Amino acid sequence: MRDVVIPIGLFAVVLTAIKLCPRNRYTIAFANGTLIFAATRYIIWRLLTINTAHALSFTMSLVIYLYELLFVIILYAEFIPSTSYNPTKRKREADRLMVEISNSGQAAPVDIFIATYNESARQVRRCIHACKSQLYSNKQIYVLDDGNRDQIKQLANELNVGYITRKDNKHRKAGNLNNALGQTNGQFILVLDCDFIPFQTLISRTLGFFTNDDIAIVQTPQHYFMPDFHARNLGVEALMPSDVDMFYNYQQVIRDNYNSVICVGTSYLVRRTALESIGGYVTTCIIEDHQTGTRLLTEGWKIIYLNEILSVGETPGNLRDYIDQRLRWLQGNLQILLPSSRLPIFNSKTTSWQRIFYLLHYAGNFMPVGRAFFIFIPLLSLYLGNQLIIAPVDAYISYALPFILLLHTIPAWCSGNHTHQIWSEVYETITCIPWTSRLVKILRKPFKIYGSTVTPKDTKNNLKQVDWPLARHLVVYIVLFFLFYLLRFGAPIILPSFMAYPVSSEGQEIMILWTIYNFSVVLVALLCCIEKPYRRSSERFIADCIVRLTTPFQGLTCWGVTREISETGASIAVTSEGIDLENLAELHEIEVNLIDHDLALNGRAVRITRDENSLPYLSVMFDHLSEQQESKLLQIIYNPANRFLQTRLISAAGSILLYFKSIFRGGSLLQSFRS
Repeated sequence: MRDVVIPIGLFAVVLTAIKLCPRNRYTIAFANGTLIFAATRYIIWRLLTINTAHALSFTMSLVIYLYELLFVIILYAEFIPSTSYNPTKRKREADRLMVEISNSGQAAPVDIFIATYNESARQVRRCIHACKSQLYSNKQIYVLDDGNRDQIKQLANELNVGYITRKDNKHRKAGNLNNALGQTNGQFILVLDCDFIPFQTLISRTLGFFTNDDIAIVQTPQHYFMPDFHARNLGVEALMPSDVDMFYNYQQVIRDNYNSVICVGTSYLVRRTALESIGGYVTTCIIEDHQTGTRLLTEGWKIIYLNEILSVGETPGNLRDYIDQRLRWLQGNLQILLPSSRLPIFNSKTTSWQRIFYLLHYAGNFMPVGRAFFIFIPLLSLYLGNQLIIAPVDAYISYALPFILLLHTIPAWCSGNHTHQIWSEVYETITCIPWTSRLVKILRKPFKIYGSTVTPKDTKNNLKQVDWPLARHLVVYIVLFFLFYLLRFGAPIILPSFMAYPVSSEGQEIMILWTIYNFSVVLVALLCCIEKPYRRSSERFIADCIVRLTTPFQGLTCWGVTREISETGASIAVTSEGIDLENLAELHEIEVNLIDHDLALNGRAVRITRDENSLPYLSVMFDHLSEQQESKLLQIIYNPANRFLQTRLISAAGSILLYFKSIFRGGSLLQSFRS
């Protein structure tokens, strides 16, 4: 017992001390050093527990050990870079450079490229309005329509912006951008996907960095105003961390200190001469962003990462779109190191740290494969009766539990709660089998196009549903899990003579605990995949705006407060008393005046509802908005000060509580199928 209690107690004391310390490079180094010590202690002990009884046991045990070993190696490689984590450094620099640029009176010409292929006119229109609202005068806006659509051309003409298209879609987005490069001449280019909405200060906050002539790109984070599909399906939209939150708020910040920032395809400013020096966007890979940034780095250019949310965008609307997007990123990441990509990462102009970061990023693409093994092999070992870890339970607890405890807390603390191990495991569990299948195909034919080359962001869903082909592996695990425990523990109770597993070998208890934990992860992953109906034409946001409502034909005026607001309408709590609102639910015209913002909007009353206190809520659909009204409404909704656009952060303990809440929230598995 002492061998169990003492190490766990010591690590718990150290962890408590760490969490009480201010976060700086020294405490981060100490915290990550403690994690690495626990990982080293565990992985060395694990080497002694590999089952060598026969070939199958040895193979299964070794595969799991190698997965854990790769994980620990990555922890080691990330140790020194993690001590440089400073999320506010570039923000302070941007503050200073904004003042210098403003005082100089210089305004270099900036072209804004809005890339689109098959996205809706609504998304393109919204992005154009946001671009025209940029607080920067010397700009030209171009819609790059690779779909060659008359509707988008008319929209560009209506809003008085440039329109560029081409006859074919050769090289996809890279070809689209290169086509526009040859028809424009701005000194700098702001690249945006059309489903993103830039804040008014995006150009002014990034342009100052280009006073350094070595800077090719200033990249900003991708941030989303919509919850991820899995957060929406679990009903935890307000708390669920995004699966890319760690990348944008932690890994990119660290990479910035080693000139290893990854270009992510949107919301970045790029120097035209830098692109021209490498012959434009890279067309040899399925995606252009990371690859073009890599080519620039190999030619000695620098990429800056400004860790400041300066735009917001839409997320994939459902499981299939989400996985398809991630698998496209996977293929692009794997193509980078192949000779056919013609990206000389290991040439004389790249640094040792840049090469290490590329190798780490490359190795990370294989982790979901290990997750598939990590889930299914322990369960398979129970069926076969061979153990993966030959050790007593108390020894496993002594070595594994401190490592697990630190793994779930230290990275969260170091990153300012931008990453949580428990949810990373859920995300990897959702994608592990489709990921492994696609990985095999890519390794065989790396430049063949698999799946879609564009991620739909405007998907609607009228019914609750599960994409069974993509979630099949989760269901298979759950069925096999229950079948084993029924045979192992249930059947002997009903039929004492039935003993499928009469002998319990050393380590079987560990496998039982392991599979139960895996079951909980798989269950949450499956719940993420049970998609709820989503019929909204635009996302709604909670907002408290004082409004004056006026009906021109009836001469009725009343007051209220918005409950929700969107690009297309609002839900308003009517606070005026003694007003007969029932007739307004018959699509009557109504004027909604947002007093705090000095904005009057035309609309139609759609319906009246009442809450439990009989407070009337009026639903209004905006109608016939002018360009100025539409633009100002978008500025009000997509204002960076709005709380619903802020990054959602919860502690490590909170993330674990959220994890269990998603399992037990009122019988969520059953409720998920109710209409």
